[in-house]
Amino acid sequence: MTTTRPKGPSAPPPQRPSIAPTKRPSMVPPARPSVAPAARPSMAPPKRPSTYPVDRRCPAHGLASSPDAPCLRCNTERRPTRRGLEPLLEPTSRLTKLLVALVLACLLGAALVLSSEDEPAPTARGLVVERIAEPPAPAPVEADPALAAAQRESERRAREAAARDTAEAAEAARLQREEAARARAQVPIVLYGTSWCGACRQARSYLLSQGIAFRDLDVETDPAARAEYVRLNPRQTVPTLDVGGSVLTGFSPAAFERALDQAVAGSR
Repeated sequence: MTTTRPKGPSAPPPQRPSIAPTKRPSMVPPARPSVAPAARPSMAPPKRPSTYPVDRRCPAHGLASSPDAPCLRCNTERRPTRRGLEPLLEPTSRLTKLLVALVLACLLGAALVLSSEDEPAPTARGLVVERIAEPPAPAPVEADPALAAAQRESERRAREAAARDTAEAAEAARLQREEAARARAQVPIVLYGTSWCGACRQARSYLLSQGIAFRDLDVETDPAARAEYVRLNPRQTVPTLDVGGSVLTGFSPAAFERALDQAVAGSR
């Protein structure tokens, strides 16, 4: 024999409690409160109220208009425009006034300059010095023909005398040079050298180019010349020159000319 349980409302089993934690707490700090001020108050003045009544509107532009005149835009469109130089050349314009002032200043300056030229010039102490007119230039004097001829003759004689003096001075200089050349030619000059010496060749070339007579002795081939050479120059350097009794070792044109002039002066 089976027993049946009466059917009734089924009760759901109780839900097992969850051991998972609830929502993980956030570690992010809350939002930082803003320190920025609120909207910056406007410093602009309030909008200027219109002087036209609001209840009247222009039918063309929809703007406020006065009872006896149209709106502002209608006034602007109906105003006649002036073009070119007409606005600038009006008597009341700034450019016209400036031009008139500039012309007046120029006229005043010219008047002052003209008046200052007519007045006498003041001095540093405030005294007035009168300007004296310059005397007229003297009239040219006609020259006497006889006097002019005598003057020309004297000038001619002076030129002839100057030319004669110049010729005499040149002739005296020429004679002096010839006499000096004869005196230099009378000075005995002996050159002691060798065939291989470069300074000896230079001395020979200079004496030949100046037209100076001299004796050329080789101390290597002439025993007598060598003996005299050793007596004059114990150091035995070549070339050695005997210029009228003055002994020169080595060769230099300036030293040779000085020795030659001394020899000429000693012979007089």
